[in-house]
Amino acid sequence: MTVLKDGVAIVTGAGSGMGRAVALRFAELGTRVVVVGRSQANTEETAEMGRDKGAEILARVANVGMKYPGAISTPMLMRNPDDVLAPMIMSTPMRRFGKVEEIAAATVWLCSDEASYVTGQTLPVEGGSSASALTIVSAHQLIADGSAHAAAVKR
Repeated sequence: MTVLKDGVAIVTGAGSGMGRAVALRFAELGTRVVVVGRSQANTEETAEMGRDKGAEILARVANVGMKYPGAISTPMLMRNPDDVLAPMIMSTPMRRFGKVEEIAAATVWLCSDEASYVTGQTLPVEGGSSASALTIVSAHQLIADGSAHAAAVKR
């Protein structure tokens, strides 16, 4: 996979969890990385981990807002009690939390030549949660309720 060999990846939220995993994956692939996070100590720790692997990494502190994709096993999420975590697992079709490494792999792929024709898209990495939200309606239900879609189903 060709991934930003001559470029720079700027990774926000890189002080821990998914952001750290993404930054370290880019570093492993030889990309120069700028890690950005809210904690000086955490961003420096991420940078040191990358430097230990021979990567060129610069750490910076900034307040960055971000959402996590799906229920990902991060230290922040896992601080919740079991009665909060259990329903989250049960509402995910894959019946598990995602891994930070899975987020890193998807992010690196999106930045690679293999995804060169992908633009303006959101890649759901969330164990099928968005698919489980779909409501399946049979053709008989459409015809019975007289909706505009019923004509298309009848043909």
